[in-house]
Amino acid sequence: MMGDTEHMHVCFIVGGYPTRDDPFMPFIKNTVAEMAKQGVKCTVIAPQSITRAIMHKVPVRQEKWTDRIDDEVSVEVLQPKFFSLSGRAQTINQNLFISAAKKAYRNLTNKPDALYGHFWHMGVVASMTDNSKPLFIACGESKISVQNEYKKADIEKMQKQLSGVIYVSTKSYEESVSLGLQKDNPYIIAPNGYDTSLFYKKPKLECRNKLGWPEEGFVVAFVGAFIERKGAKRLSNVLSKINETISVYSCFIGSGEELPTCPNVLFSGKVSHDDIVTYLNASDVFVLPTTNEGCCNAIIEAMACGLPVISSDGSFNNDILSEEYSIRVNPMNETEIKEAILRLYNNSEIVSGMAEASLSKSRELTLSARICKMIDFLRINL
Repeated sequence: MMGDTEHMHVCFIVGGYPTRDDPFMPFIKNTVAEMAKQGVKCTVIAPQSITRAIMHKVPVRQEKWTDRIDDEVSVEVLQPKFFSLSGRAQTINQNLFISAAKKAYRNLTNKPDALYGHFWHMGVVASMTDNSKPLFIACGESKISVQNEYKKADIEKMQKQLSGVIYVSTKSYEESVSLGLQKDNPYIIAPNGYDTSLFYKKPKLECRNKLGWPEEGFVVAFVGAFIERKGAKRLSNVLSKINETISVYSCFIGSGEELPTCPNVLFSGKVSHDDIVTYLNASDVFVLPTTNEGCCNAIIEAMACGLPVISSDGSFNNDILSEEYSIRVNPMNETEIKEAILRLYNNSEIVSGMAEASLSKSRELTLSARICKMIDFLRINL
């Protein structure tokens, strides 16, 4: 059992790490940064694909650099280079990634007390990197695919090494049990959390004036990839039908092939993560007809801005949504989505009450509280 967190060293083995120029997998940094702030020494190994850098025209990083979290906290990031091949060469790419991770790990002067793999497949990579250390996995993928990516023997070796699993939702836990991944190893369910310095309640009129939006009017906000799973097109279809009889505005933050085509779109496109708070606070309701998640950060961040939520009735939302501040719908049923939006459009008192309840619930879902729970779990199970 480990004592003070400041004496605990965790090595994160992950598929990517964000920078300002390349904001790839931002949720990884959220966890690492907050854990470092709470006194854990954090090292990140995130092999970088030179092929990806070329294809997406993003900078190639240094193989070793320091991420300054604040004036007093920093994280060592190791990003060994490797060349990846086309998507059909999955096994070769996995081996190249693992080889790069092992190389970086061998060069660590001080080996960690524990390894941390973000998602089950990274748990296998971490196990292959060092099978002698306690291994923890964070399971939050929308669909668990590790058994399609790695050999059964490699997964079983990882399972024997497991010291614990952190699930973002009851759905993630139950899916892992059904797949035979979660057995008798320790686990906790810790829904994702939001950064209180980035997401908080702001005056709606002030935000609308800043964005140049109409002071009056009902605004629907969507944050997520413009893809079928997230439901950007379904929401756009619904808003087109609503706007045939009444005027409802919308804001779509994200990118992808399913561009919104409905009338009265105030904004559509990418926004810096630091600026999303203004768009959310300028809106009246958050709508995300997603079909599958681990635990959706965007929903929790919308709640932190005091928005009622319309989202899926899927079990992945059970740990974070209740009828006090949300309307759960079949995400594939456009009629249900439309009726939910109109219910709030037509009743400002319901909106006000749900907004207050949403803000209240969000105070239980802060990133700092989540990481504190995770650190306790790691320390107990080392």
